Amino acid sequence: MHEFGHFTFAKLFNVRTPIFSVGFDPAVFSRQIGSTKFQIGAIPLGGYVSINTKDLEKLPYLKEVLIMLAGILFNILLSLSMGKLSFLYPKEVNIFYSFLILITP
Repeated sequence: MHEFGHFTFAKLFNVRTPIFSVGFDPAVFSRQIGSTKFQIGAIPLGGYVSINTKDLEKLPYLKEVLIMLAGILFNILLSLSMGKLSFLYPKEVNIFYSFLILITP
């Protein structure tokens, strides 16, 4: 979700993004859609969005900052929406009982 934030804002400001990857190289699966290569990497420890730096340099400073902060913004929006969803479906949970399940062999 974090990388999707960077990707979305880059596209919003017409910055080319040659690669959008979930996971790190080498690529296990990839597909070219438009000018972006979407791929799933073999090492599932993160991801990245390759952003064309020449396009980025042409933008006003505020838009550059927005692209960089978009990942954090999407993380916050995801956590708030997941928290809201958890309150929509309340479920009584006995924390002590859950703890006992974790520590008993």
